[in-house]
Amino acid sequence: MFGVMAQVDPQKPCRACASQISQGAKLCPVCKTYQERWKAIIQFLSPATALLVATVSFALWGVSQLPTIRVMLWPREDVRLVAANSLNGGVVVNLGDEEIFVTEAVLVMTGRTKWIGQHFPINEFVGRAKFLRIPPPPAPGGITNGHWAKNVAQKDWDSFIDQVLDDKRCFRIVLFVRDDPLFRNIISAAPSVNTLAASGYVEYHSVTALYRQAPVPAIGAIFINNEISDCEAKVPK
Repeated sequence: MFGVMAQVDPQKPCRACASQISQGAKLCPVCKTYQERWKAIIQFLSPATALLVATVSFALWGVSQLPTIRVMLWPREDVRLVAANSLNGGVVVNLGDEEIFVTEAVLVMTGRTKWIGQHFPINEFVGRAKFLRIPPPPAPGGITNGHWAKNVAQKDWDSFIDQVLDDKRCFRIVLFVRDDPLFRNIISAAPSVNTLAASGYVEYHSVTALYRQAPVPAIGAIFINNEISDCEAKVPK
């Protein structure tokens, strides 16, 4: 009798773990690695791709949180007196990252030994990206109806200012934030209006700063009382 020879299943090493597996096996039963190269590459890359996607997503989330982190750690302060004059008041705007408490705004003549300052008491909270309307200071001498001094010769200007400071019955010095809309309108309508040097600031408090003064450029002009007939005659010609 002839014996029946048993067929031997040819073996091969797994490309990943080197375990002996069937020659025709497509998946290693030991390490679960695909034996076809392209499937093995995809199998290897799948978890790496998920990790990469998660990493990129986390990075993008972190970038999106940068403004919030910056506000928390390094809040920006930006307080501006965008309009102010002693005839009709002004406007404060808070462009910073946190609420502030504005105490006052001040405009002052500069470059002279005799000068005048105009004080705008405020004492109000101004929220982030908010505006606050501020009233004008009391009018010295009550002059509210008048016109602007113009065409005064430079040689007479300094002595005229001294005269104005001593004559509150006929004259009133009005100080403006330089970009004040009223001042722009005055100069646009009458370019020959005489102006004088001034400066200013707005004072405020915040969570991170107990005391701050934000400077503002300023300028002044002279208002002449229309209700007293001889006031105009005092202006140098």
